[in-house]
Amino acid sequence: MLSKVKCTIEEHQLLASGDHVLVAVSGGPDSMVLLSLLKQLAAELSLTLAVGHVEHGLRGEESRADAAFVKEYAEKLNLPVHIGSFDVPSVAREKGLSFEVAAREVRYKYLWETAQSIGANTIAFAHHANDQVETILMRFLRGTSLTGLTGIPISREMEGIRIIRPLLYIWRDEIESYCRKEGISYRTDSSNMSVIYFRNKIRLNLLPHLEHEYNKNIHKTIYQLGEILRDEDAYMEQEAAKALERVALERKPGRYTLDNDAIRMLPIALQRRVIKLILYYLSGHTREWESVHIEGIRKLIQSDAPNAEMDLAHHMRVYREYRLIHIACQEDQRLKLSQEVSLAIPGDTDIPELGIRVKARVIDGAHAKPDSRWEARFDFDELGGHPLFVRTRREGDIIRPYGMSGTKKIKDLFIEAKVPRRERDRWPLLIWKDQIEWVIGIRRGRGAVVTPNTRRTLCIRVTLSRG
Repeated sequence: MLSKVKCTIEEHQLLASGDHVLVAVSGGPDSMVLLSLLKQLAAELSLTLAVGHVEHGLRGEESRADAAFVKEYAEKLNLPVHIGSFDVPSVAREKGLSFEVAAREVRYKYLWETAQSIGANTIAFAHHANDQVETILMRFLRGTSLTGLTGIPISREMEGIRIIRPLLYIWRDEIESYCRKEGISYRTDSSNMSVIYFRNKIRLNLLPHLEHEYNKNIHKTIYQLGEILRDEDAYMEQEAAKALERVALERKPGRYTLDNDAIRMLPIALQRRVIKLILYYLSGHTREWESVHIEGIRKLIQSDAPNAEMDLAHHMRVYREYRLIHIACQEDQRLKLSQEVSLAIPGDTDIPELGIRVKARVIDGAHAKPDSRWEARFDFDELGGHPLFVRTRREGDIIRPYGMSGTKKIKDLFIEAKVPRRERDRWPLLIWKDQIEWVIGIRRGRGAVVTPNTRRTLCIRVTLSRG
């Protein structure tokens, strides 16, 4: 199994020499095997390991015993261990979520915050092939898109921290066999046998029934489906990005303007993809956008009415003006900012007056190239501990543009960027030491620029807040 997991890590470039990895360990067989394997690979791959465990407060003494077990095992391996205890039932009631969803949110939030606090750049989860099959089937039964049927990604980024799943090609029976062979002890979660949870119903009832009555290879069949769809989904995402470039006329903070005739000519599948991509770019997520939103926007695009509009969730609005389609933050949510707002570094800062969220994270090394125009990067040490602020424009504002000598009036910059007059007074500006260092989404200043000598990079990303 060690060689198989090592091949997975190499093939998908899950880890690099010097990575600091927080291993999510529940105490179950899958996470104990993951910890054992990464410990064996740590010296060869020059990894720094730490253990993270979340006690959800769902099983009383049993879950507290799980936490104690993980703590003791990590200490035997001379690994730092971080344990968070939470009252998930209270979180679920407060947010109106199921216990499963609330537990997941709490778990990911705690592990991400822990990774940030200890300087880990990666979190390793022990999801395996059976988890993949169950996830695909769950999403199919609840209703999903082609993207949903691709299942759990083997890696992804979560606000500056990489999430990896090295066991995703390993089956549960392989894991249990490895535990027996290597004498790895583990804890058994009694709630895994309760069919009050949807995933457990899938695993304990539906999949055995399908295997016995319809297809003895049902697990591998579903898993292969996910693999095929993952490749096709990646291709469609590339095509959607290309199509968006063709149909988008303008991109502004909180707004996309599309050529209605051009998007109408796209195949329906690409129309849906382009709309979903825009909603993701504007809000930074896709979780709340359902088919009713996508199809509602498509209906407005296909309509012959010269003017029409519809409201979406999270203060989003779509409106049509003859041949133009605007997907934007609702105007009444985007007020002028009357004072400076200090940014949390690292952390997230919501600025409701402007309808934006500013995400700040610090990463090791020099990373000069932003991922998009809505991200800027600074030499963290060059900032010298001085706070960063966001405000809107003031009379006489200027910027020292990066790549240019001298200064430029913000007013002139807005005119050149074709920012409508009604938006100029609420356009966000990032301030460092009383200087404008980023007209967000338009022009970077010359302060604290990342160079090859930069030791730590501050990444600032601006998205539409959920409101």
